[in-house]
This record gives sequence, structure tokens and C-alpha cells, in this order.
Amino acid sequence: MTDPLDLVLAGPIIRRVEPRLVAIWVALSQTALVSVRVWHGLQTASATVDEVASGQQPIADAVAATRRFGENLHVALVVVKIEPPKAPLEPGTLYSYDVNVGLRGLKQLGMLRDENPGDIPDELKPFRAPALALGYVEDRLPSFVTPPATIDDTHFAHCSCRKSHGPGYDALAWLDKEIEDNLATPRLRPQQLFMTGDQIYADDLPPSLLAMLGDIAARVIGDDEQLHVVGKTAAGNAVDAQVTANLDNFPALRRHKVVIELAGYTTGDGENHLLSYGEYVAMYLAVWNPRIWGRLGTPDDLMRPIDPNAASATVQPFWGRPEDNKKYGGDAGRWRDAARLPGSGFNGMDRELAIFRAGVPHVARLLANVATYMVFDDHDVTDDWNISKKWVNRCYTKPMGRQLIRNALMAYAVFQGWGNDPKTFESGSNLNFLNEITRLYGGGQGPYPNGSTDFIDTLVGTSGTDFTIQPTWKYSVPSPTTLMLVLDTRTRRKFEGQSYLPPDLVGLDRDRQIPAGPLSDGRELLFMVSAAPVLGPDTIDRLGWPIAQLAIDAVHTGKGLDGSGVQTANVGVEKYDNEGWSSNELAREVLFQRLATYPSVVMLGGDVHFSCSLALDYYRKDKADPNKTRASRFVELTSSPARNSFKAVVKLLVRQNPFLQVVETGFAFAQLAWAEGPAPITLPADGFVSPGRRSRIRRSPALLPANDWPPDTGVQPGKPPDWRWRLRVLRDPRHEAELPTSLRQPQLDAAQELDVNDALPAYRAVAMRQQTMAATRFDFLREMVFHNTVGLVRIRKQLDADNNSHLELTHVLLSEDAPDSVSYAEGTHHVVDLTPGIEPPPELETREPAEPDVGTVVQP
Repeated sequence: MTDPLDLVLAGPIIRRVEPRLVAIWVALSQTALVSVRVWHGLQTASATVDEVASGQQPIADAVAATRRFGENLHVALVVVKIEPPKAPLEPGTLYSYDVNVGLRGLKQLGMLRDENPGDIPDELKPFRAPALALGYVEDRLPSFVTPPATIDDTHFAHCSCRKSHGPGYDALAWLDKEIEDNLATPRLRPQQLFMTGDQIYADDLPPSLLAMLGDIAARVIGDDEQLHVVGKTAAGNAVDAQVTANLDNFPALRRHKVVIELAGYTTGDGENHLLSYGEYVAMYLAVWNPRIWGRLGTPDDLMRPIDPNAASATVQPFWGRPEDNKKYGGDAGRWRDAARLPGSGFNGMDRELAIFRAGVPHVARLLANVATYMVFDDHDVTDDWNISKKWVNRCYTKPMGRQLIRNALMAYAVFQGWGNDPKTFESGSNLNFLNEITRLYGGGQGPYPNGSTDFIDTLVGTSGTDFTIQPTWKYSVPSPTTLMLVLDTRTRRKFEGQSYLPPDLVGLDRDRQIPAGPLSDGRELLFMVSAAPVLGPDTIDRLGWPIAQLAIDAVHTGKGLDGSGVQTANVGVEKYDNEGWSSNELAREVLFQRLATYPSVVMLGGDVHFSCSLALDYYRKDKADPNKTRASRFVELTSSPARNSFKAVVKLLVRQNPFLQVVETGFAFAQLAWAEGPAPITLPADGFVSPGRRSRIRRSPALLPANDWPPDTGVQPGKPPDWRWRLRVLRDPRHEAELPTSLRQPQLDAAQELDVNDALPAYRAVAMRQQTMAATRFDFLREMVFHNTVGLVRIRKQLDADNNSHLELTHVLLSEDAPDSVSYAEGTHHVVDLTPGIEPPPELETREPAEPDVGTVVQP
């Protein structure tokens, strides 16, 4: 018998905090009136609902009815508005809140105490991690800190890419410890958390988890959700049918071919891809609520022989067949038996999933104690979502392609988008979107969706051409001293042609997403979230990814299907994501020009599965005096992944490749640009200039590297670049002794290692130290960090030698304090001055003349 659903399916989550607004999100299994009350300071719940032990009265309250988005999914976003003459929330101040569902507050709901493991049913204990008291101690209410009054107390966190079965511990859970350790000290607590993409991995999850999600989906949304299957079998038979979305019809480990052939997707990890709206909903519930977890699937459950007489026969031709791999010879029993082995990939994923599950209670508590803002990237829908016009044309012309994108965006709207900016969902297309979800899934009886999906497909953008009525997913977050712009880089892309050319990520509405500067309302600094980082280490952007794309094309030449019948011949630009800002050089230069209307911009990004910080100094020609420049400084802070580290081989390749190691040398890449080509470059008659550079000279605009020109190259007098920039990767400046003890490298021991009188033991000591470094901590931590991380951003005002004030930003990356550790340390500190124009603009640089080659005299 299935246990009844808990009343609270997820939440509470603090979604938005302004001086006169607090928005709290909660998902329930029943319809209810939900009220929120806010108090000043840390508070303890009373035995009486609506009261606190201190007797203090709430400063504000609000009530909202839940909206129905599934048979047993009722979601409330309670927006507490603090209207005059009431005073607004004070900046940099602690506040507590309580959530009442009907007549029960968080205390009565059992959410203000640690869950007793004995309360978990025996059959669920292997699959559940006990929930934690939301206020960190029993009966204390959850709390939050408002943004500060002065910019030098700014302190927030950011992260991305949280995969359920990625290697290592979940870095997002570490942020809960940061709040716990500084609970009563507002200045030391993060005021905001920005989750910058891939909050879930819809295309990449363990089969055992998919089995659990299928059960949750049936109970929460309903067991009669339909998927539209339209395709042609290998035998040439046309199929057009509505098929119930469950694991009988779409089994785990057999879905890759389904999403490739029926939806047109390009993911390389689609064996367990989420398909139904219910499965997407269940995934959000699982990553945010430890109490929803139940029994996981086993090889015996999931690896069954295909029965051609089963009800699923209609869709069976589109199943993947892993048992057809030559290792198993078509025998599903051998396939299943291999998965039972302790060292199997199946069990390896389950071990990683158990580590993830242990962190979910900490994440649930974290989200209840910090204002949290989110934005999608591709994996929230599917890998490569809208990567190219070719992809769009292929997927949007397939009924299942349109339906899967719709399912993902409906779940995104309910669980992520709605809370980012509640005001935008009070009217217009955003409200229409929520209403459509309720119409299609809130009727209480299947089959789902109830009725035509034409209108919501137009809102999603998968059908029709009127993009002006799509919901607005971009938003902004103002604070007393800063403004954060959060970009939509997925649904507002501008494509060139009909093929694989990389898009302009905000080309359809750049002006709406990034208004021209400077800030004119007293705020001092612009922040901007772009899920794909605007800046990256230039040698990787210009060499690493393009080489990888060419390599995969060479490997896949002439190939089509793998042994299980799944299409594997993805082109390189899809395999290695030729869609970032660096992939479309002209679009990024247009973005720079817009950002240059601000003196300083700090950008947050994720996506790339390594963390780093970069500074770009941008100089544009002064319109009043062409011989002068005006400067801006752009800083990129990338925190990725929270849990999805690169394989070890990637780090080894970076270490072994001399071109990629340039990143580690502090090398600065500089560019010169002229709006109209050809660039006024004078070249020596006998100097070698590569064909690529000569081509760039003739283009409009002419974008040229500043360095490595042949001797005697120059710029024509009176024709300086129209703009130019210099990019540097930041390096942790701390001395080894200042690092956390667990991260310090073994130091040279002169007494042991430099003893010339006893050389053999000295050589042995040197070798042992090097082996220790290689085996335990031979990793990038100073610049590029390849561990699970969460980033902390802090700003302070500093005085220079002339007593002038300037802003200094510190980007702290929390990472594991030892290999495979569940605890963390401040592994990396990057410090950067935000003042523009600190250095002179880059100039054209020439190579040193080659030494005369005397050579070897050859006797006649």
C-alpha cells in the first residue's frame, strides 16, 4: 500500500525580498489558505498558532489561496506587501517568518524540529534522510537577512549545475552550514542566493531515481498523463497515438531512442530522460524535500525482457535495447545480472545518489533561510535546448518535441519562474501561462492534459510566430545599492540561417533585458546573471572547445547508431555546446558595447563545470576626443558545478596541453577592434602573418589580437582602435600558509631533501612529497577549480594611498577540504578592484626579432 502524501510537498522557500515585499513559496498536497507572518529578529514559535514566544507582534502578514496544478499539487506563493504608512523592512536586518496552512503553523506541521529517524517507516529508512528543523534549533522560526544599506556589506551566494548522481558532495548543502554558523550575525549571512541554471538535470539521472519519480508523479499529478507518440518504426509503419506516460510504456534505461527519434533531442545521456509534466514536478520535489523520497528502483524492477504482447507494444519500436549490446548478446537476464554486481555502473550511480540524498535536508533548510532567485539553463529542459536553428527546426516540428519542452517549462514556471518576480505573474502572458497549467492539469480527473494545448504551445514558443505574447522569464532584483539583472539566454535567442551557427543569446530583446547605463537612481553597481558565462579563459574558449568539436566530428564520421540502436552521431557543435557567448564573437562584442555604458559590471555564470573569476578591462574611443578612451571594467564570477564535476581525464588533458596551460601563467589576452574594415594595420613586407589574421584585418568589424605581430607592424597614425579590451584570469593571491590547513601542499623540507651528504634518502623524500601532491591535492585551486563549488561574493570599500574610495570584490569558492570529503573549506579566494581604467589600454605588440640563424656550414 502506498503511503499517503504529506501535506507539505516542498518548501517553504523564500523567493523574493524587497523593502516592501516578502514572497514565500510552498507546495501542498491539498487545497488550502496559506498565510505568512513576518517578525523582526530571530523568533521562537509559541505553542499558540500565530504567536511567538517573545510576544512581539508581526510587522506584516498576508494570506493566499493555493492554485491547483495537478490532482494533488496545490501551490501558494504568498506575497507579503508592506504598504505605507507601515515602515519598510530595514536593510541589513534579520527577520523571521511563520507559514500557516489552515490552522497549523510550521511548529504544528512538525517542521521546526529534527525528524526522528524512528518516525520514518522501516521500509523507507534505506531511502530517506531525516528532515532538519528549519530554524536550526527546535521551535525557532526560519529567518532571512535583507540586503544592506551600504554596498560594502554586500554578501550573497551563487551556484549552478546540481546533478543528483554527480561525483562528490552537494556543494549547495555547504551553504546551509554557512548560515548555521552565522545565524544571528546579519553581516556574515548571505543575503541572497542566485541559482544560475541546471537546478535539475532532466536528461541525466539514475534509473533507480526515475522509478521513484514515476511513483511520485502518479500520486501528485495523476496516473493518466498522456504523451503524443508520432513517428515511423524501423519497419516503415506509421505510429500516431496517445500513450500513458508511465514506466511500463516508457521504461527506464530505454528512453534515449525515444527522445532522439520522437522528440528530435540531441542529449547524450537520455536513457532516463524526464518526459511527463508529472516527472518534472517530481524531480523538483525530490531535490528540495527529503520527506518525499521513497523506494528506489532495482535492476529486477527495471531490467526486464521486452514482452511484445504487452500493452506497450505501440511504443516498443522506439525503445532503446541495451541488452542488444554485444556484451549481453540480446539477453536481458545477462544485462540485469551485470547491473547487480557491486562494481556495476547501476550501483555506482546509486552510491552517488545516496550522497546526494544526505544533502537534501540541508538544502531544504537553506532555501527556507535565504532569499533565493533562479533561472533556467538547458538541463532544466534538456541538453542543448535551443542550441541552434537546426535544433529548433527539428524539435519544434515533432509533436513529442513540443510536448516535452512544454512539460519542462510548465514545471519551471510553477517551481522556479513564478517566485522570481511575483508581480509579473499578476497579469498578461505570465498569468495566462499559470492559468493554462491549471486548465490542463488542475481539473482533478485525467486524461491529462485536459483539452487543447495550442495556446500554451504558443506561449512556450514551440508553435506559432507571435513571440511577443510569450511569458517574460528575465527579471531584475534591486537592492539599496546594487541592481541585479537576470537574463533569459534560452528563449530570446536570435539565429542566423537554418543550420548550426551559434546564436546571439539575447538577440531578440537585448534592449529590454539590458537597459543602457549608467545607473541613475543612486545605486553604485550593476550585477548581471547569464547562465552561460560571458567571459571564460580565452585559451579554452578559442582552442579547447573548437578542437573538441572537430575531434568529435572526426570520430563520428560515417557513424549512425550504436549497438543498442540509439543515434550517437551528434555533430561536434551539439556534443560540445557551440552556443556560449564566445562562440558568437560579434554578438559578444555587441553585448560589451551595451555593458560599456556602465563603469563596472559584475557578471555571474555557471554551466561550464569549472569555477573561476576573470576581469576584462574595456576601452572605447571617446567621441569628443578620438585620441582618448573611456574605460569600463567587467568581472565574471563563475561557480559551476554544485554537483557535476568533470571527469578526471579532463583535468589531466588541461595539465598536459601546453596551450591550455597558458591559463595558469597569468597571461592576458588583449584585442583591438575597428568598426569598419580593413583595419589600418601596416605590415612589414617580409613579416609572416597567418591567413587567419589577414582575413580578420579585412572584416567589418575588424577584431584583432593585440599581441604576437611581426616586427615593424604598426597602426596608421591618427587611426586608433574604436574599442579594445584586455582579459585576465584571476589568481588566488594567498600565501600557502594562509590556505586552510587541509589544502596546503607539502612543503620542501631542506634538512631532508637537500642533504648532499646523504643523497638517496633525500631523493626518496622528494619523490614521496611529489607522490603525495599528485595523489591528494594536485588540483587547480588558485585559478580554475574543477571541484564541486558554491561561490560567495563579498564587497568592501577600500581606501587607496590618496585616500580615494574604491570597491573591492572577493569571490570565495567553497570546495571539498579533502578528496571525497563531505566537509568544505574556503579553497579559493579571488580579489579584484572594480575600478575601471586601472591599467592603460592595450596597444599593438610585436614579437622580438628572431635571432640570426647561423646554422651549420655545409662543405661543398
